Amino acid sequence: MSRPRLSEPNSLALKYALLAGIWIIASDYVLGLFPGDSGPTTASNIVKGLTFVAVTCIVLRLLAARMQSRIHEAENTRREELRQSNERLQRAKGMHAALVRANQAALTATQEEAILREISETMVGLAGLRLVRFSWVDEATRQVVPVS
Repeated sequence: MSRPRLSEPNSLALKYALLAGIWIIASDYVLGLFPGDSGPTTASNIVKGLTFVAVTCIVLRLLAARMQSRIHEAENTRREELRQSNERLQRAKGMHAALVRANQAALTATQEEAILREISETMVGLAGLRLVRFSWVDEATRQVVPVS
């Protein structure tokens, strides 16, 4: 069983706190070894430095979490846009294939009903349309007359 990993912002803040804390303690301890430096001042400097590290660690963690959230949102938006683009591309490919086949049917068919049936089947099958309807305009009456 694997142990749960820290999130990236928590991991970043923890690494920063660890390195900065070691730096504060070590540098103040080394400076405290020199003659003329008093002990309480060194201890108060260490506390002051560690307090600064703690505050900046919190700010760093919050900023890193916000940045991570924005990155995830941007990735999700990009994935959704890519999915939608792929859907549009597939519809366009289907429509193109349907139009090519319908054009071939119009060139090779000998009867109007055969042309309309072939085009209808093609548009429903390849282009993904749910319904195809053909109508003609009656020139004499100027009305739309359903054909198929």
